[in-house]
Amino acid sequence: MSLLIKVFKLSNNNTIESSDTFDVPSTGSPPKSIDMLVLGELSHGTKNFDALQKKLGVDNEKLNSVLEDLENKKFMKVVQKQGLFGPKIELHPTEEGLKKYFS
Repeated sequence: MSLLIKVFKLSNNNTIESSDTFDVPSTGSPPKSIDMLVLGELSHGTKNFDALQKKLGVDNEKLNSVLEDLENKKFMKVVQKQGLFGPKIELHPTEEGLKKYFS
């Protein structure tokens, strides 16, 4: 069994430029490491640090370290947006991160 993943790319003014679709295999097995748990949450729509921390039950330092590692490996990217009450930061898996999680 495999999953079809659709990835939307944002332009500099936060509008959707295009979308790509790619097929990734589904193993059905639960993630084994904290990196994979974080990638899983990101791929299922969790976008901010506090929500990740609450869902995974990890401390600030550990989660920050994992996120930095995922960003350095280009499995995740940080997107800064202008929110109603000022700037906000969202975390998104990259195409490589989705492939890693679903493989």
